[in-house]
Amino acid sequence: MPDKNLPATIHDQALMPKTFDGMMKQADVLVRSGLLPAEIKTAAAAVAIMMTGRELSIPPMQAFRSIYVVKGKPTLSAQLMGALIFRAGHSYKVVDSTNESCTIEYRRKTGETYQHTFTIQDAERAGLRGGMTWKQYPKAMLFSRCMSAGARAFMPDVIAGMYTPEEIAGEAVQFDGEEFTVIDGKARDTEPPEVVEAEYHETKPIDWGAFTKALADMEIATASYNVILGTDNPAEYEEDHTRDDLAVIYKLIKYGMSMDLGPSKLCKILGVDSLAAWVDDDPDNAVAIAKQTIDKAMAGEPAQEEML
Repeated sequence: MPDKNLPATIHDQALMPKTFDGMMKQADVLVRSGLLPAEIKTAAAAVAIMMTGRELSIPPMQAFRSIYVVKGKPTLSAQLMGALIFRAGHSYKVVDSTNESCTIEYRRKTGETYQHTFTIQDAERAGLRGGMTWKQYPKAMLFSRCMSAGARAFMPDVIAGMYTPEEIAGEAVQFDGEEFTVIDGKARDTEPPEVVEAEYHETKPIDWGAFTKALADMEIATASYNVILGTDNPAEYEEDHTRDDLAVIYKLIKYGMSMDLGPSKLCKILGVDSLAAWVDDDPDNAVAIAKQTIDKAMAGEPAQEEML
């Protein structure tokens, strides 16, 4: 029996086959047609997007227009997030949208409301404004970040805790004012996570319990959260950061601990208030530059200092 929550078109065999083999055949035809986004190069990639769309009750062609696979993870456009909110019977309204800030008020169909604001100052603190996309389209990018963070905070059931493309890939995703384009290769060029990272890194949303356990295994207490995350509140950190950001921080901590350097000592050597601030400044090169800085600092010390 068809799922009544899915649009009727989903059950039309010509649009959405019921079997995986049927989906693969349809995906192969679509890829060879040359009419799909350029970054969808294989039938397998197309099926991954189709299946994600099916989970969200989105027909295939709409899924191809609004779902982007970045670093192996499906992401949603801010416009699709808004559409899913309305389709679920909830609503939102843009209270303020300028080149300086965006405020969106969300309302669940049961009456509860929540207001979320994302400002250009928030973007600066997160190290986002240096990119060309933010310089060219600040109003659109502020809306995208505000929509995503607000929906995850107040309507996670609607968007399944997913992120927008630029939250995952940053400048590896380009925006022309209307839609995103994933830069081939760059967005997917990542190292496979290590076993300990996978415990929390691969879970949606961030598994803070597993992360805390990973810190405890290194004898680092949660009291160090402020120098690690820049805040004592993990939920506040997660509003503007992804699992990838946290994975980079974990790599910094692990490298520091291999040299008997705790988070506080690492921050002192790197000249930052928190490890999150260091990663936000240059996520792609944060670990490599940190290692060089730490190695030079340690080479100049006559004796290894006590771990903090």
